[in-house]
Amino acid sequence: MQHTRNPMCQAGIGALLVLAAMLVQACGGDTPAPAPTVTTTPVAVVATEAPAAAAPKPTAEAATPAAGDSGLQFDHHGNPIVPEIYERLEQDGVVIEFNAEGFLGLGGRGTILSSGVKEGEYATVKFYIRDDRGASLTGLRPAAWMDPSDATRDHSDEACRARVQGYLQGYLNARPQVDFNSFFLLAMNQDATVSVIDPLANVAGMTQLYAMLLLKQPGEDWTLSNDGQLIFVTMPAANQVAVINTNSFQVDRDIDAGRSPTRVAFQPDGRLLWVGNDADDAALSGVTVIDPVTLAPVQRIATGAGRHNLAFSPDSRLAYVTNAGDGTLSVIDTTTLTEVAAIEVGGEPIAVDVSGQNGALYVADGANGAITVIDGATLTASRTIETSPGLVTLRFSPDGRWIFAANGEDGTIYVIDAGTEAVAFKVPSGGTPAQVTFTPDLAYVQMLDAPRVLTISMADLAPGKELPVTSVPIGNYAPGAFGPPATAAAIAPAPDNAGVMVANPADKQIHYYVEGATGPLGSFEGHGRSPRAVLVVDRSLREESPGLYVGRVRLPQSGEYEVAFLLDNPQITHCFHFTVAANPQLEASEQNLPPKLTLLSDLAAVKAGAALTLEFTLADTTTGEPLPDLADVTVTISPVTGGWQNRVAAIPAGDGQYAAALDFAAPGIYNLYFAVPSIGAGVNEMPRHVVQVKEGN
Repeated sequence: MQHTRNPMCQAGIGALLVLAAMLVQACGGDTPAPAPTVTTTPVAVVATEAPAAAAPKPTAEAATPAAGDSGLQFDHHGNPIVPEIYERLEQDGVVIEFNAEGFLGLGGRGTILSSGVKEGEYATVKFYIRDDRGASLTGLRPAAWMDPSDATRDHSDEACRARVQGYLQGYLNARPQVDFNSFFLLAMNQDATVSVIDPLANVAGMTQLYAMLLLKQPGEDWTLSNDGQLIFVTMPAANQVAVINTNSFQVDRDIDAGRSPTRVAFQPDGRLLWVGNDADDAALSGVTVIDPVTLAPVQRIATGAGRHNLAFSPDSRLAYVTNAGDGTLSVIDTTTLTEVAAIEVGGEPIAVDVSGQNGALYVADGANGAITVIDGATLTASRTIETSPGLVTLRFSPDGRWIFAANGEDGTIYVIDAGTEAVAFKVPSGGTPAQVTFTPDLAYVQMLDAPRVLTISMADLAPGKELPVTSVPIGNYAPGAFGPPATAAAIAPAPDNAGVMVANPADKQIHYYVEGATGPLGSFEGHGRSPRAVLVVDRSLREESPGLYVGRVRLPQSGEYEVAFLLDNPQITHCFHFTVAANPQLEASEQNLPPKLTLLSDLAAVKAGAALTLEFTLADTTTGEPLPDLADVTVTISPVTGGWQNRVAAIPAGDGQYAAALDFAAPGIYNLYFAVPSIGAGVNEMPRHVVQVKEGN
């Protein structure tokens, strides 16, 4: 895998830029590039060089599912997935079948689907790639982009290659509606905000800031739904969980989640969301269970006093909840949502994790350093592993072989062999270790007392050998200087798992580190905020099974769509097409849509110190009719660097038009948030606008 030294590029984008240069030769110059060889019958795989003479153009034909594919499949919410193959391309010994199928339904949650794809629904875009002998082609890095299409668009192969060239080179006038090669970084900040960073784009001159989401209270932990469409953020001070939509990057709603919701996690099958309630009142301390389809709490279970951590049996049948104040581990049946056992582990259980190999539980006691091993079948303690007081975290490696337990008092990192249930390595960190994060090749240990991260190679974890540890300088200030770490992870794997993103609140930055480097390759600014945790939302195509590459998207409107596809080896560029049907059910769901806001004022020439009368109109989104005489329309000004907000009332001016007197005292980048509470349109439902205020005269 190629790695770029540009921190604003996703791993793999470097390869796309090489392809862009190849496409420049194919699309530009006086002599057109010869078209690749195409056949509709099985042929031997040929070399990837273009032939000396032009060959017939690639042909794509409609295809139908194979006989074995006719049965219904179901997503993790129990909804039927109805496939429909749209095109089949055979070129240079490679067969590509493209299809789009409904995924989760209207609004993304739980509606039963019909055949085809409809506006307002989520769709899964799939590419089945194999050779002409039927063998799946694995380990590829295909690229794809989606845009609306119509009869006026040039659908020739040359035009398709030109559009792909524009996508690759990032032309502003060639940005697709959906980029299946992108990812976003989300920063959980110290205040009640979440920063959304697009590593490949600029917004109004402020590099990489895509959106700033407002929460009711600061976040503490978060988790991404299995389908990648929603992020759930706990807000302990609000007693709620915020729901962030990853397609619109807006807060959809806030869910009541019991007293002081802190830790949050999905059970492995994604059927239920679990929230730990770290309430001071023992009667209110336990867990709240939320249905991710209805986005409503279904049960609250009192488990005991103290801080709660969560884990689950591999089959999702049981949930395990630590009760740090009671010295117990609660075992809850996820079907009946009742406590079936309370296991005495003693001390202060602060962490629990489960072996994916045999279902054994490992519970860490922060008070005395004991790690209790519990048989997952009998729910009885089978062994105690002694370490030292001060444990702060415990995590299994992805392969289920090793357990990493960090001690924040004596600085030791204990590496336990799950096979022998004994400590295999004692790693002195020379400081204060905290969280542990894994990629397939490395374990990363966050250090609170210094701007550095420890890395341990998983390949070096061999019993009886000395374990090398690398200290990587990350940033300028110790993260612990800012205060205690968030419950959410401060280190997140990059999309290709060959590096990590590291949030450092003391630096007010997120650092990008690629494995093997001596330090970070670059950083993303926090825009005045202090990021306590980082989350990666990956929108690139994923190989979900051998030869099957998948991307997911919400279809905003009906009509014809084009999906431009690019494969580097062999080099294949082709534009597939599919139709999104109108959705009669969507009209009923649009009754509560926020109003359509249209700016009338020019925000391109705003200067500091000069009064600005911001004029805009509000109209019904469905009918287009003006919404006049709304008395509670507000505009909130907030600098992207944070620190203050100024809310201004907008005065009705007739026929759905409004005016707000704004004053920008200093140059900079500002967010404008709109709200109309009387019709249920808050700042998270209304569109946000960004204005760049320049120096005054």
